[in-house]
Amino acid sequence: MVSAQASWIDASMYCPRPATVRCTSAAMIAILNGHWGLAKILIDHGSDVNDGSLPLAADVKNLDFLRPAQDRVETVTALDVIEDMLDKGAKPDSTLPGPIPVLHNFGTNVKGPVDSTALYRAAKASDVTVVKLLIAK
Repeated sequence: MVSAQASWIDASMYCPRPATVRCTSAAMIAILNGHWGLAKILIDHGSDVNDGSLPLAADVKNLDFLRPAQDRVETVTALDVIEDMLDKGAKPDSTLPGPIPVLHNFGTNVKGPVDSTALYRAAKASDVTVVKLLIAK
């Protein structure tokens, strides 16, 4: 049931230059732009949680400029999404599989090297809560 839906969700990936840039899933785009509620919906409906979304979420969670606009009420937090991904089988030692295209987050790239794990990214940001979550898994 979920697999048919998941294949549809993950098939809609953004691939500007398939030979040089890794495809980016809809969940990764939502995470990169701080749309945690949308990311959770996509993950809950079967988006691949091992596509690089976990280290990306650990990084984006700690970007100072990424706060919801006053007219946008986010009831889902980055921590909710990270916990959801871990509960759905995301590997704590996963890394970004390649460069992420710069999207709508003010042209800022994620902080860590492409091959750094979610744990590295959380530790670099002094995010004790996420570090403890990752170690527990």
